[in-house]
Amino acid sequence: MDAIPYLNAYVQWPVIEYLVKAKLFRLVSDIVYGSYHFMIGKTVNCEGKNLQDVLKLDRSWLPLLQEVDPGIAQLNVIQWFIYAGKRPDASMMKWCANNAIQDVSVLAELLSHMTMHKLMRYADAQYEIRIASTKTPEYIRYYSMANLLADYRDYLRMCKEMQYNVESSFILFPRNLKSAHDHVVEALDVKRTAEQEKAIADSFEEWQRLYQYKGKDLMVIPPHSSKELIDEGTALRHCVGRYVKRVAQRECVILFVRKVAEPDKSLCTVEVRDGRVVQTRGFDNEDPPAQITAFIEQWKQRVLYAAEKAAA
Repeated sequence: MDAIPYLNAYVQWPVIEYLVKAKLFRLVSDIVYGSYHFMIGKTVNCEGKNLQDVLKLDRSWLPLLQEVDPGIAQLNVIQWFIYAGKRPDASMMKWCANNAIQDVSVLAELLSHMTMHKLMRYADAQYEIRIASTKTPEYIRYYSMANLLADYRDYLRMCKEMQYNVESSFILFPRNLKSAHDHVVEALDVKRTAEQEKAIADSFEEWQRLYQYKGKDLMVIPPHSSKELIDEGTALRHCVGRYVKRVAQRECVILFVRKVAEPDKSLCTVEVRDGRVVQTRGFDNEDPPAQITAFIEQWKQRVLYAAEKAAA
């Protein structure tokens, strides 16, 4: 450690002398060089008068800390284990430190399903898996252990959404995590798509009753399906295709302005939220031409605001 940064830190926080004597060198280094400075105060109290005040742990945990020699981020993990009643040991904490595991929220979710030692064994086995290929053996390696654990957490979340039995070891510990993760993503996409399609289809008659309108040359119509939303975005080269989830969850209503004589040709897209038009988009996200703008104003007065009054 360089002398000047150390002495500057010592002037500000004399307690680091006790941390050095306690052989918590990584912790001192993080404090001196400002690593994880946002965690000073939350994880480490540099204004404390003794080790217990500084570390926010009683002295009985000092031998474990000395063996692990944690930095600030690792100390936060150790504190979480202790506060959660998990009783960490040196092997667990060294594993977390060696693999740069710092996100306690991910650990908390995973450890609600298994012990730490089971998690360590499974994660180590999954970290590098040989996948048989028709040509040459191929390795699929996660970028980091933290990345693997985040994927594992997401996998279990998706399994719950699919109502799989996550208490079953077959689901909980798949032979190939990456493959199982990808399969459940596909299954969940199918499930969500089906749910969204049903929600849009179920809302169509209501939207038709509230918002559909036909003028002399132009009309306003609601979509029947997510495909119509995607096709609208493709035809007009804007992003309404990404609104499928919002429309299905009734966060907004998307409506199409079409010519009466050409009801299948996209002209303009209208977003309605909380009874108000929040945007209108023509081709390539441009504002609609004057004729369509005037028609939308007419529709707002005759239909949209009337629908709002009826709903009230």
